[in-house]
This record gives sequence, structure tokens and C-alpha cells, in this order.
Amino acid sequence: PINAGGLAVVYKGSYRGAQVALKRVNTGKIDKAFLQEALTWRTLSHKYILPFLGIFVDSSESFFSLVSPFMENGTL
Repeated sequence: PINAGGLAVVYKGSYRGAQVALKRVNTGKIDKAFLQEALTWRTLSHKYILPFLGIFVDSSESFFSLVSPFMENGTL
């Protein structure tokens, strides 16, 4: 992990040749707050908001992650 909080852990990964950040919720399930964050984020378009790339499903560990571009030298 590159960062962790009470509700999620953030990992660095790659997608289609680009570096991405994966925000994995600690509950291991999609709950109402997770879905609301994903649905809201995907509608936003602003130069100061990272684009929402999608949801990654890790079926081997039963975890879900929100995916965004990785920002070197930054925190969110």
C-alpha cells in the first residue's frame, strides 16, 4: 500500500500502460457509500478533480477498488 486510512487502503498499479491508484475499501464489499462515491465521481469533470477510470474487482480476494490516474508526489 502507498497510503491507508480508516475506510480504505490505496495501492499503485498499472492499467493500459499508465500508472493508476486503486482505492480499496476495507469492508471487502460494495456498500452504499462506495457506490455513491463511484456514481458521483464518474459524473464530475474539472481540471482539479482526477478522472474516474472505473472499478477494479479482485475476485481472488473479494475486494473492490476505485481506480484513478496515479499522481506522483501527491496526496488526495
